[in-house]
Amino acid sequence: MQARLPARRLVIGFGNPLRGDDGIGPWLVEQALPRWLRAASGGARGPLGSPGLEGVVLRSVPQLLPELAVELVRVRRVLFVDAWLAPAGATARIAPLAPRQDWSGSHGLPPQGLLALAALLAEGLPPAEELLVPGWCWQPPGPGGGGSFSAPLRRQLPELRRLLLAWLQHA
Repeated sequence: MQARLPARRLVIGFGNPLRGDDGIGPWLVEQALPRWLRAASGGARGPLGSPGLEGVVLRSVPQLLPELAVELVRVRRVLFVDAWLAPAGATARIAPLAPRQDWSGSHGLPPQGLLALAALLAEGLPPAEELLVPGWCWQPPGPGGGGSFSAPLRRQLPELRRLLLAWLQHA
């Protein structure tokens, strides 16, 4: 098994962009996070051409599959980004995760199941956390396209930016 790389962090955004707020994980990883990092660094580019992304691996997937377990054993820290069915007044938060043995199947694992699978591949796992983004709308966007996220979720974008940048700074 390959040794864990000293400075690598992994951010995995997952969800279905065809289901409204459920697509926030992939959107944050593909579009928002790189843009926010450029803005936070004043537009300066790092040695790899990606501002603030040295040592960070970004993955955007519709669901968590067993193949991602290999990546977990190669990083020092991992953040899963996902939407959850939020009660009224819920706000985004980062919560720690630990492997859980009560998962089954190979089609779409929960983050804890992916961690448990990775634990079978290597001794020790990276610290894992989950950015839980409250979602309210799980329907596809309307025929005109428009914004695919609900208004309550869009209001939380500044907080999502703060949480993600803080996690990267302390990772």
